[in-house]
Amino acid sequence: MSGIVRKRLFLWVLITLMAGIIITYMPAGESKPVKAEEMGAFQGYRDISEMLLADIDVNAWIQQTFTISPDNRRVAYAATRENRWFIVLDGEEQEHYDGIMAGTPIFSPDSKDVAYVAGSDGRWLVVLNHQELGSYEGILSGTPVFSPDSSRMAYGAIEDNSLFVVLEGIKEGPYDGLSSFFFSPDSQRLAYGARQGTQWQVVVDGQAGDYYDELLTPAPVFSPDSQSFAYAARRGEDWYLIVDNKEQGPYEQIGGIVFSPDSSRLAFTHKKESQWAVSINGQSFSGFDYVDPESLSFCPAGTRFLFIATNNGQEFLVVDGDPKAPYDQIINPSFSPDGNWTVYGARQGQEWFVVVADRPGPGYEELMPGTPLFSPDSTRVAYGGKKDGQWQVTVGGRGEGKYEDLQGDSLIFNPDGSRWAYCAFQDGKWLVVVEGREGQGYDMVLPGSLFFCPAGEIVVYGARRGIQTLVVVNGKEGPPYDGLVTISGAGIQFDDPDSFHYLALKGTGLYLVEESISR
Repeated sequence: MSGIVRKRLFLWVLITLMAGIIITYMPAGESKPVKAEEMGAFQGYRDISEMLLADIDVNAWIQQTFTISPDNRRVAYAATRENRWFIVLDGEEQEHYDGIMAGTPIFSPDSKDVAYVAGSDGRWLVVLNHQELGSYEGILSGTPVFSPDSSRMAYGAIEDNSLFVVLEGIKEGPYDGLSSFFFSPDSQRLAYGARQGTQWQVVVDGQAGDYYDELLTPAPVFSPDSQSFAYAARRGEDWYLIVDNKEQGPYEQIGGIVFSPDSSRLAFTHKKESQWAVSINGQSFSGFDYVDPESLSFCPAGTRFLFIATNNGQEFLVVDGDPKAPYDQIINPSFSPDGNWTVYGARQGQEWFVVVADRPGPGYEELMPGTPLFSPDSTRVAYGGKKDGQWQVTVGGRGEGKYEDLQGDSLIFNPDGSRWAYCAFQDGKWLVVVEGREGQGYDMVLPGSLFFCPAGEIVVYGARRGIQTLVVVNGKEGPPYDGLVTISGAGIQFDDPDSFHYLALKGTGLYLVEESISR
């Protein structure tokens, strides 16, 4: 294998597996339309442009530094040269330092800002958009943290063997220890756990609550409207639920804490007298050997709730306090978007079932990961099941196709629920199936790359044939690339019903590719 081919293959594998990347300085390129002859069948159908973001030097990168902005249009990473460290942002080399802290750089949620932690002369500082913010003995790992609206940033700083929280340049503390930082959904409130000696307290809006021996993480949880917060904490052998600094309990143990989407109800799991229960706004549903805290959820309107409970070694769904039929195992319970129905997967012995509105369907050997699920309009349930060694997708009670395998989590609906698609494997090839119609076979359909456009009539996905990667639109292939970047939340992103963008590799170049669709 030639050195060039080996480097390109190495590059593609490392990016797709997120082994970490360092890219040396290369100025951002101009937008370059793809020539019509390169587009072939796409002339008059797909308008594709490319902009070089960076040229990659595979001999210079460092693991776990490659970061993509939430809008999938910017890239940042750390690099080193001659014992000096720096960030490369959108292809431009930033200031040089003695070191760059792991876990940085990070982008703000709106993708406009970038922050990282740099070392200089034995000190550490946060750099925000080229501006150095203070100088400290150290910066707390896992910080800085941006607020959801990107307007605020907080981080933990170490000075004189004490910890401080720095929010918009103002220090809170000192503390002996700090836990994770949480902004409220409206970005106006900051909460974190703080330790003094061996005692912990939750600090919200700069005001500290009571001391406890232990905090249950994450702590605290904000309500969707940002008006309330709740967390669990232990004092001695007893656990307490604290809601807006008011204590409830004691309990032997506390599990999940969930606010309803409308913020009017708070549910949590707890153990008392060796039995587990769920309490919602003071009403308790008890008598369980165990309650799965991860399963506790509300319907979208917040008026109904469900959870998985266990008694005598069997699991059952509890909906609005009503226990349903017991099974050996229950997975993926959910409400329909309109809140009227429930669906889940259930196993009895070696056989799996999909249970819709309390009624079990036919038995299967396995269920497709990520299913069952409701259509957005709540009129259909879709799932994949394996029977007699073959996989089949069922939508609205009707099965279609028989395949050797199905790609987990690939089954999707379009926004109005009228269409569906998934990825299947047959005769050595992966193919996308849209409403029962099979597309072209490929060596791979990139996991997580299958989408409907916002209007729902166009299907887009990434596929690999040999060493080439293609973006396919309604069965039509785009120009070949050496790879698509799908790590750190990147992938194909729609900007409107007729345009989308993604990051692609060509040789050692990392490109922003933008497409518009002619109708």
